[in-house]
Amino acid sequence: MQLIRLFILFIFLVCPILLLGQTKGDDTVINSNTIEILQSYKPKVRQAPKPIWIPQLAATDTTHPFFNYLVPQQSLYYTYNSELLRPLALGKDTLIIPYPNYIKVGAGNLTTLFLDAGMGGFTSTEYESYFHIHHISQQGAIKFQQTALSGLEAEGRYHSQKYDWHSTLNVERNQYNYYGYDHKLYDLKSDSVRQTYTTVKVIADVLSKANEEQFLKYHPLVTASIYTARYNAFETGLGFIAPFSYEKDTQIQYVLNVDGTMNYLKNDSAGKFNNFLELEPGVRFHNKNFRMHAYLSAAVSKNGTTHILPDLIAKYSLSNLPITLSGGIKSSLQLNTYQDLTTENPYLTTIYTTKQTRLDEIFIYIDGNLLKNLSYEARTSWWNMKNLSTYIDTTGDKNKFTVVYDTVNSISFQFALKYLVANTWSASLSGDYYNYFNGKQEFVWQQPTLKVKATINVNPIKNLAINGYFAVLDGIHVIDENKKVKNLNIISDIGANVEYWYKNRLSFFLQLNNILNSNYERWLGYQAYGFNAYGGIRLKF
Repeated sequence: MQLIRLFILFIFLVCPILLLGQTKGDDTVINSNTIEILQSYKPKVRQAPKPIWIPQLAATDTTHPFFNYLVPQQSLYYTYNSELLRPLALGKDTLIIPYPNYIKVGAGNLTTLFLDAGMGGFTSTEYESYFHIHHISQQGAIKFQQTALSGLEAEGRYHSQKYDWHSTLNVERNQYNYYGYDHKLYDLKSDSVRQTYTTVKVIADVLSKANEEQFLKYHPLVTASIYTARYNAFETGLGFIAPFSYEKDTQIQYVLNVDGTMNYLKNDSAGKFNNFLELEPGVRFHNKNFRMHAYLSAAVSKNGTTHILPDLIAKYSLSNLPITLSGGIKSSLQLNTYQDLTTENPYLTTIYTTKQTRLDEIFIYIDGNLLKNLSYEARTSWWNMKNLSTYIDTTGDKNKFTVVYDTVNSISFQFALKYLVANTWSASLSGDYYNYFNGKQEFVWQQPTLKVKATINVNPIKNLAINGYFAVLDGIHVIDENKKVKNLNIISDIGANVEYWYKNRLSFFLQLNNILNSNYERWLGYQAYGFNAYGGIRLKF
């Protein structure tokens, strides 16, 4: 009886609650029908840039740094033009820069005139264009010791619905004098020692906007250049690069690169072709801790010579430590065009034998971070260098160099350290050492075996930046005018740059080069400028 009373009480309590949840009978009621909704949805997350709190060294250049190191005779002054920063997946940046243009002018001792200007305000929603001009001229105490380096760089981009079109124009004029002779024995005229190198180069490439969505990606590029000098030197160049890649999945990517170049040098002697054609298939693989790529290219070079050029590199990042270990083998060819050689040694004779240099490297590399602010990298390599370009002064008045090729082996050691403390200060130290052996020549002429450079950047107070450098080169062997082998004196150079921002648009700068006032010789007979100081203003507009 008690159970019946409890059951009746439960019914009275539950029924009102159920009635509250009822809806009107006039609403649409679906009777025994099933609606199935299908949607094809492919999620895509745009990756925002993330700040890197631990300093990282720049990626190591796998080309042979031996040929890209040049200590300018005038003052070890360098100008670096940074690439534009472009977000990868954030779309077009519509932020308007307050002062996109600038002009920097200065003057100093050694009759120094300096100009550096950039214009980047010519943009719209469909195109961007940038221009940069620069000039520096100096004159030393030695007769005909003077240089004038001028240039114009222009870059433009046009955005259509399907493609991004990009092109660059580089025009450069570098004037030198062959003043590295004994002025007591020879009385040369200015017309006989002046040399002027002029470069005009155009680069054009196109990128499909659909590349981000496609598994097959491509990015073709073409180049055309003209390089002229005195004594009827005229070199033309045509080149192309056609890289293709296919992503099988997120870890594996297949690559096929096709590139080639055709160079023709005409001077007082017969014309010379210097061509190169390469077909490079390969594969790239990466996961959380391991990366590798394997390429094997077949190349046809000068006089129809064929080459098989392997490029196999593997990298492994330790899980528990900020250390990356890598190693591999890499082979490459250097064309040694007239422009390449005179960019390294501007005091080269016009008539020389053209040979291409093959470089084979087997290396071990390590990089990582220590103590939160310190990053490092180290590399040791074994080299086989076939037809390595070296330089000997063999002309009658001893002011021009000719090219002598040699096949050598080498063991090299490279290191770099960088310490960074936020925006307060940073310091770096890098060095290269090469030990050459098995060559037919006694030494690798005019090439340094030791290169060390240290830099420091400090911001002691607001709006004040101080940058300093210290460079050392040693182990440069030459054959002097008495046909004796000697080692040039060690090259040491100290310089600094100071800039103070007075207001947002105006700043003052001071550049100091060769503070030690050293008359070192990078090339036999060519003494560097002494102490050089110039300063001026920079104006943004």
